[in-house]
Amino acid sequence: MPYSETPRRRREERAFGPASWRWTLACGLAKLMFGLAAIFLPLLEGRPLAASVGWMLILGGLAEWLLGWGARRSEFRRLNFLSGGVTILAGLLFILRPTGVYGLTTIVIAWLFARGLIELMEGLRYRPVLVSVSWWLWARGIVDGALAVALLAGLPITALMVLLFGGTREVVTAFGLVLSISFLVSGAGFLAIAGVQRRWEAGQPPAN
Repeated sequence: MPYSETPRRRREERAFGPASWRWTLACGLAKLMFGLAAIFLPLLEGRPLAASVGWMLILGGLAEWLLGWGARRSEFRRLNFLSGGVTILAGLLFILRPTGVYGLTTIVIAWLFARGLIELMEGLRYRPVLVSVSWWLWARGIVDGALAVALLAGLPITALMVLLFGGTREVVTAFGLVLSISFLVSGAGFLAIAGVQRRWEAGQPPAN
């Protein structure tokens, strides 16, 4: 039976539908760019940290929403609408409710936990379709969850440092590193999924 007529191909069609690999590639590149930009957060002395991170999150979330809109007639839209919506909400909280490094860290922890849960659940949904896609989603979810746990474990120390010294460079550096890792892993995942979609659009069976 030709690949184009196999049950696997039909499952992939429901998953990706008209979603273009070019949109996924663009979203992945945007995420990588934001990840690299987050590394330089400690250099934003004299500038509002909350607003800078907030706009970074909003733009990253909008990139995922645009990708979800482009894939709105496929199952791929669910992942991007959910993950993008959570990211946009976190960005708005950063901008509308700036509460210092301690409060911002709490928002990031909640954002990472929410994204991690979404990515793990979507990974389970994609496993019957493409194991290669589900592995990347699980990797993203595990990394976000691990970063959230790391921040949560260090929250009392962060609170003490902020209380004694204010928003120190060390705290901001760690904060930027966490955001950077999350964005970079997410961007790499989108690039990998774009490669799967490209093979699918070319009529070639993606590696499972």
